[in-house]
Amino acid sequence: MNVDVKIRYVSFDGASVVVSLDEKIMKNGEIASFVLKMTGIGDDIISAVDFESLEFCDNVGAIPVCFEDISRPPRVIRKIRANRDTDGRISIRYGCNFKPARRNPILDMGIERNGTMGAGENFLPSFNREKINLNIGFDISDLPENCSYVWTYGGSGHFKVKGDVLSSSYFCVGKINRCENGNFGYYWLDDTVDLSETAAMAEKIFSDFSVFFGDTDEPYRILARCRETSVCGGTAADRSYAYIYAPEMHPSKEDLKLLFAHEIVHNWTTMSDIPYGICTWYQEGIADLYSTLLLYRNGMLTRDELLIDLNSKSRQYYENPCVSFPNDQLGKLLFKDLEATTVPYGRGFFYLLSVDRDIRMATDGKKTLDDIVKKLLSINKPDNEAWLSELEKIGLADARAKFDRMCSGEIIAPVLSCFDGADIEITQTHSVRRRTGEECTVWEFK
Repeated sequence: MNVDVKIRYVSFDGASVVVSLDEKIMKNGEIASFVLKMTGIGDDIISAVDFESLEFCDNVGAIPVCFEDISRPPRVIRKIRANRDTDGRISIRYGCNFKPARRNPILDMGIERNGTMGAGENFLPSFNREKINLNIGFDISDLPENCSYVWTYGGSGHFKVKGDVLSSSYFCVGKINRCENGNFGYYWLDDTVDLSETAAMAEKIFSDFSVFFGDTDEPYRILARCRETSVCGGTAADRSYAYIYAPEMHPSKEDLKLLFAHEIVHNWTTMSDIPYGICTWYQEGIADLYSTLLLYRNGMLTRDELLIDLNSKSRQYYENPCVSFPNDQLGKLLFKDLEATTVPYGRGFFYLLSVDRDIRMATDGKKTLDDIVKKLLSINKPDNEAWLSELEKIGLADARAKFDRMCSGEIIAPVLSCFDGADIEITQTHSVRRRTGEECTVWEFK
């Protein structure tokens, strides 16, 4: 499918969008889909699309359409279907109304003082195709001088990309500050801070990690949103990441090092996590582990910093009141209960450490977790079964039983086999779980 998209930013709080498709759609066929809203994350995130302004036409004229709203928690997807066969190129036109930038997760297209930045899923469609040939253009002639634009893949041009690329990318327009080098870019709208040193650190992390994951050509963008917030955090999208910081309180680059590393790992290590909870252990556990591990291997994390991070992860996991909840229950509580939402991070982290030890023992040190992670990169849409299959191939006979225990909520004691040269001692200490006060064991790293 060939898709032409023209985004005209008429102001910082609105845009008009024209989409042209060259594919015939049969009656009842899906033309496009939008994220209607995000629910279960506090205040709902409502689509910026003015659905009443939507117009569909082809060579015959106006195309009658119907909406089908489908719940895919935490999203509600609006599919748009043709009520007749289409003839020739299909044109889609509509307007968008952006709102003030909201808190994390950054899944809105939010207005700041000097522009607008956020997620494409808040105002752009997806197409039910594995790949599309995309021709995208931007018009900012209505905006003040010194304005520019950027999206995950750069600027205007032709791209062969996934059918959902528009809704899984980040966009920014306004008086943008930028640090760019090759395929890496870092962007912010706040003119009261200079983030060039932070950008340089983030670029080094991305460059180092790209070597490990065998990725040297594709772009990566980081966008910074300035708004009132009590916690610095962010949201990953395809080949990009956006984070929030409070005005006049931007974190130091040292404070952001592990956060950026975690999100950058997400760029490669994906599993289909629908319904939520079935693969979150991998999505978040692998990002937590390899962010720490690769920073340490590349000399960007000292031994003292490593110990601080390991002890923080230990207390977050073992003192969690939801630590024994099974994975499916944790998925249902995603974004509704902060403690439940964070369990997969620690569960995945300590499970993966244990599996790394098992792999080394089963192969006399010839293979490690690295080999499995890299193998999964070559598999299209890997899932839990792909993970288990790779473990069984290298001789882990009890891989499924151990995996099932992890999924059911078994608390996993820590082992370390991958932080070469750190010479870390692990000891037990008594503590209590947050919220419940229940006694528990916590492991300390020294």
